[in-house]
Order: sequence, then C-alpha cells, then structure tokens
Amino acid sequence: MKKFLFFIVLLSLSILVFSQNTWLAVSAKAGYGTGLLFNQPSLDDTNIDYEYYSPSYFAGGKFGFLFGDYIGISTEITFNSFSQNYDVHSSQEYQAFMQVKTFDYGFMLNLQAPTGFYFDIGPKFSNVKSAQLQLTGNQLNSQFDRLDKMTQSFDGLAFGIGIEPYMSDLFEFKIGLRGTYGFGSLVAESGYIIPADDKTMYFPSYSDEKTNPIQLMLNVEFTYVFGRMGRASCGKFRFMLNK
Repeated sequence: MKKFLFFIVLLSLSILVFSQNTWLAVSAKAGYGTGLLFNQPSLDDTNIDYEYYSPSYFAGGKFGFLFGDYIGISTEITFNSFSQNYDVHSSQEYQAFMQVKTFDYGFMLNLQAPTGFYFDIGPKFSNVKSAQLQLTGNQLNSQFDRLDKMTQSFDGLAFGIGIEPYMSDLFEFKIGLRGTYGFGSLVAESGYIIPADDKTMYFPSYSDEKTNPIQLMLNVEFTYVFGRMGRASCGKFRFMLNK
C-alpha cells in the first residue's frame, strides 16, 4: 500500500512538472448499493445465511489535477456507510443487522478515453465512527453499540468504472460502478463474530479470521474544472481561472 501511494505521488509530481497544461477540478460524488462483511468461517456455517443485499452508500468530494485529456490524479474525502444482514438459525431463529459508518480519505489515479469511458483506482483509508448491531425475531428486538469491538481504522482499495455522458470545458458528469475492498479486518476483538453476537442463543467456535468490508455501488459524480496552469512560452508556470 505504501509503495502504491508513493507511486501515485511520484507520478503526479512528474506529470505536473512536465505537462504543458494541467487542469484543476473539484467534484461532488455519491453512491448507493450493497455491502458485504466477508468472514469465511461464518460464511461456511450452515446456521448463518448471508443476505447478499445490504444497504451501502457514500457521499463526498474530491480535488484533482487533469493532465491533458486522458489522465489525472485526485484526493477524495467521503462519508461512508455499509451494512450486512444475516439470518441466524439456532435453538431460536433471529435476524442480525450490522451497520458501520466511516470517514474515509484516499488517492485516485483517474484514466479516461476519448469515447467517455473512465477507470479510477487507488488506496483508501477508513476511520470507523460508529457500529450498530440490531437483533430481531422471536421476542427479540434489541440494538447494541458495538464500536468497542471494531478496529479504529483500516486500509483498503477503491476503484470505479463507467462512462461520461456529458463533458465540456467547465463541467463533467460521470456515472458508473464503484467498488471498495478493505484489506484489514473490521473486527478487532479476538474471536468476536458479528452474526453470533447473542450469546444466549448461539455459541459458535471460530478461528480469528478477518472480517473484510466490501462494497459495490452505483456512483454519480459532478465535476467543475475551475482553472488551468502550465508553462508559458517563456518557461514560467502560470495559473488561470476558467470563465
């Protein structure tokens, strides 16, 4: 991850130095889709059924440099929410729903083609802000704060793919898919498994395998290209606001 980040920074500085025209842009972006808290032992457990649609969404913005027409680099800040629904079958049946909210920042390499196709990829760093577990079913309806069982932060990878149906000198609009994958485990407490939280009904035995957060969402992004800088004929750098 550190090597990849170093590569992104080095690439951006190199292009910035040698590029004749560098465009500056700000964007607002948001997305909605599904999440998955992937834990292999619980996924293999016949007493636990994952629901593969669990609400997931994010909203935020980014600041970026566009080097010419086809390559750019940006830093983004987002507020993120992902969740997982489980059906648990034991002496009594119940449903578990875990929702986690994070504050994320990251760096993205942005590539686009003349046809409007785009591809983004880069590292993402997440800080966990809340974790709420709700258990329902068979006279059970309780909500618990489980922030103390989650890791404070984890690293991951974000990527996006889609099209730009509108693009002008000042504005761009993107629509596509955004995916994220958390390399580090969301769960910090040894042996804790999210769907088996209610110890009165279910007593699982698990190894300390990771719980990796995964998201796949429909993404929309609005971009305003507000300025340009580059080398003038005299060799000096100049900055100009777009009108």
